[in-house]
Amino acid sequence: MDIIRIEKSIIDIANFSKLVKKAIKDNKYLFDIINSLGPETKVNLYNKYINSQGPINEIRKELAINLKKDSVDSNSILQLYKQAKINKAKQFTQYKNIFSIVYPFVISENETKVKETLKDLSTLIIKDLGLSKIVKKNVVGYGGPRNTGSEHAWFAIYNNTHKNQETAKQLFFSIENGYICQALYDRPNDAIQHQTIINPEDFKYSELSSFYSKHVDIIINDDFSKLAFKKSLKTPKLEKEKNKFTKEEVIFKNWIQETHTHISRPEKYIRAIKTISNDLKHHIEIISLFHIQATNEIEMLYDLYFGIPAFEKKNLKGNKMYSRAFDLYLEFMSESQENTVSDIIDIIKNNKEGSEKETLILARLGQGKFKNSLIKKSEGCAISGYLNSNLLIASHIKPWSKCDNLEKVDPNNGLLLLPNFDKLFDRGLISFDDDGHVLISELFTDAEIFGISKSLKIRLRDGSKKYMKYHRRHVFKK
Repeated sequence: MDIIRIEKSIIDIANFSKLVKKAIKDNKYLFDIINSLGPETKVNLYNKYINSQGPINEIRKELAINLKKDSVDSNSILQLYKQAKINKAKQFTQYKNIFSIVYPFVISENETKVKETLKDLSTLIIKDLGLSKIVKKNVVGYGGPRNTGSEHAWFAIYNNTHKNQETAKQLFFSIENGYICQALYDRPNDAIQHQTIINPEDFKYSELSSFYSKHVDIIINDDFSKLAFKKSLKTPKLEKEKNKFTKEEVIFKNWIQETHTHISRPEKYIRAIKTISNDLKHHIEIISLFHIQATNEIEMLYDLYFGIPAFEKKNLKGNKMYSRAFDLYLEFMSESQENTVSDIIDIIKNNKEGSEKETLILARLGQGKFKNSLIKKSEGCAISGYLNSNLLIASHIKPWSKCDNLEKVDPNNGLLLLPNFDKLFDRGLISFDDDGHVLISELFTDAEIFGISKSLKIRLRDGSKKYMKYHRRHVFKK
């Protein structure tokens, strides 16, 4: 392979990475890049998306059509994006900004070069260090590992006894915002070691190869079977650590385990959120991100946090751990709220009288007559007995989306619960039999943290039993 060509390409990619970074932050600049694409690229993008389907690709198709005709009106695309986020909220949980939708246009003329260069560079490193039969690699461009766009391109080289990177120590290389990062990344412990930040003009393959050669024994000896044995010895420590989590944190951890099964250690993202919260305390009055329930407030804090140079640098040094944790928490909160928003939109669209609309909307929000009826029939939280109704949620037993209009406002289809218990019940981690005895999902291993034991029993009204039967059959995760 031509080392001189690779070194020159790395400089070109570093310069391009600055454009990507700016495009993520500045929508005007983003669309300026798109409008400046060459005629052949515009035609290729049009052919790629003209027959595509799905809410994400519909936006890309509209963008490709406008781009082929002339130039793109950024306002119309942004409006289309905002409307789609409301109408199709569930499909947009991973797409936190317009860049994550239109990034294929931004990187279209450079992504092939980016990936090929990183592939060639990593292949050369593996060959020169004699690792061909020992390691495997992963190369990711500015499309990101989840195809939602990314501000850095990278490769990782790790021992081939590992199924994926999550459990492995890695020779890591990335290019972001005009800089090159080379490091040894201890992924299981989320520790960046021996990190060096390099100006692209100073990049030399020989120095990179020499840097990695000093750490190659760590990769060779990072055998997964040995690692698994070591992890088994640490189990008591992990159990002790688990008990330090608050109830809000445990719910977040369980959600990660359910929805992102490839993440082996969700605890590290909880710790990252705690670190972010502590960092923010120096700038605003905040207790913890886990106490904030509104996604728009979390998004504002995201912009605030990464708008502070020291924290942005800290995130880069930590291999994006903090932005990844923020993204996961935003996704978690969005998922918790998206079905409610969608249901309310459906109510508004329905041609019902104003008073009936109001009753249904309040019932969906766990408020109004529905909640008041439950307060009259109940003695506080069904599980804990907590009495302050202002802090209790009127939770539907049979999910709202599966109810007819009478069931949606039937007090027998409700339980008054504290927010933590509401989430556990809503996610099917707990349910109740006809006598009110608790049923605990096998997936819910942290019940004791919430004070939930197999001896727990609630008072279940006769009228509620048919709804609880539905919950056991269709919601509860046995």
